[in-house]
Amino acid sequence: MLEHPVEVRVFGSMTWRIYSIIVLLPLVAMTVVATVRPLQWISLVPDPMATHFDAEGNPDGFSAPITSIALITGINLMVVIAVVLALRLKFLTGLQGRFLSGSAAFTVVLISVIQLELFKSQSSLTVATEASFPMSIMGMTLGFAAIAGISIGLVPTPAPSATHEATPDHSSAQSTPEDLT
Repeated sequence: MLEHPVEVRVFGSMTWRIYSIIVLLPLVAMTVVATVRPLQWISLVPDPMATHFDAEGNPDGFSAPITSIALITGINLMVVIAVVLALRLKFLTGLQGRFLSGSAAFTVVLISVIQLELFKSQSSLTVATEASFPMSIMGMTLGFAAIAGISIGLVPTPAPSATHEATPDHSSAQSTPEDLT
């Protein structure tokens, strides 16, 4: 007779539910902020707006503000969905799980902060060619994203569920190695 697997949980270990909330909450919050705030500023930025800059911080790529919002929101949502699937499949365990969840946080925070900075810095411009994106802003953005990624990466992942399965009874209908000799 087979017994059902029994989940054994060590006292004080993090559950998947708590871990999922800790990882997903910042990702979803940044996605919402990076979508809603630019939508509030959309009438204040030039159309098209500067969305890409050269090494000196001068604009060299332009797009419609709604395109920028849709692109960043879409990328963030893909990252969030990938993390949700990885959490659902309990794929984010151990060092690999920490690296992946930290990378997801880094990515979402990086592109969200860039999005917010682009809209904020161009909210008073009439022509997008007047925009600039200094490397100091990019350095601060990278630092902020690194802090977010490392912080999420340091959250201890839940231990894999330990299961105990009883061995099946050997009935007379089953053959054993002794029966075969």
